[in-house]
Amino acid sequence: VKLILTSPAIFASRHCKKAARTGTNTDGYDADSGKINEDIITLRDGRKLGFAEFGDSRGRPVFLFHGTYGCRPQRHPDDQLTGRLGVRLIVPDRPGFGLSDAHTGRSLLSWVDDCAQLADALALNKFALVGHDAGGCYAAACAYKIPQRLSNVVLVNSLAPFETLREYKGTMPNEKLFYALAHYTPSLFVRFSELTLKGLFNNNDFYFDRVPEYLGEKDRAVFNKRAISLHFRQMIKESVRGGVAGFAQDMVLIAGQWDFDPADIKIGVHVWHGKQNKHVPFAMGTRLAATIPHAIPRFFDDEGHFIIYNRWEEVMTAALGDTGNGTDATPVCTLGKL
Repeated sequence: VKLILTSPAIFASRHCKKAARTGTNTDGYDADSGKINEDIITLRDGRKLGFAEFGDSRGRPVFLFHGTYGCRPQRHPDDQLTGRLGVRLIVPDRPGFGLSDAHTGRSLLSWVDDCAQLADALALNKFALVGHDAGGCYAAACAYKIPQRLSNVVLVNSLAPFETLREYKGTMPNEKLFYALAHYTPSLFVRFSELTLKGLFNNNDFYFDRVPEYLGEKDRAVFNKRAISLHFRQMIKESVRGGVAGFAQDMVLIAGQWDFDPADIKIGVHVWHGKQNKHVPFAMGTRLAATIPHAIPRFFDDEGHFIIYNRWEEVMTAALGDTGNGTDATPVCTLGKL
């Protein structure tokens, strides 16, 4: 009850219709302005899967798996930087997000098959993966199931298999609420999402005005950057263009029993996590790094959830490295150091 009453998501959903503004003011900003391609493929089972590409069309392929609140526009908004790094960034919508059809009964591992079909459609035999937030869970699933196709894997502030709500101490109230409901009462969480979150996602000004007070200094600084803030707003609205079912399904899958064990991953995987993270507990990052046998951890004292924006160049450089396709990588834990 306390979580429900104190959640900024609940508070915002009650008031978004009363807010003085009636929609997101993006002042002409277009989160898709730097894309080099956007398309939809048809998967073998007939479902549609949407994706977008950014950066250098002739660069080395890096798939980015978006977070629970994201979809295909998610990336650092400076696409020229991505291009200069020689990255062909490919961001697919997971089932039920953005342009992708829903997939009843999907799992973490079923997404691996979707991703492999997209790579086949793009004539990519091998590629790197970056998974942010919930996207890290799906990137870990790929590392488990199709290691032969991956040149490198970087998990940035990824969730780990749910163990206890106590790990969420110090995180945002709505994160505790969502994962508690999704883990202990998944059917209730799905209904809760349908009733309360669609309006919030579509009219998210009020939410974005309140969120910074729950964040650490580094993450607040990210929110204060106009391009990134407007990028977030458009991306979140686009993610639920077909409803909140994809979001709800994502939460239930991640908070539930995973259909693979990260301890069985055979390749090297970078695990990055910020100690000031108010979305995904730091304890999850350290536990995930300890579980994956050939993990290459990198932890940051002064970073929060948005490492992917603050350290985009470093993340992409790691993705383009050579340590993800073998088991000879030496784990190095650098807490807050470059």
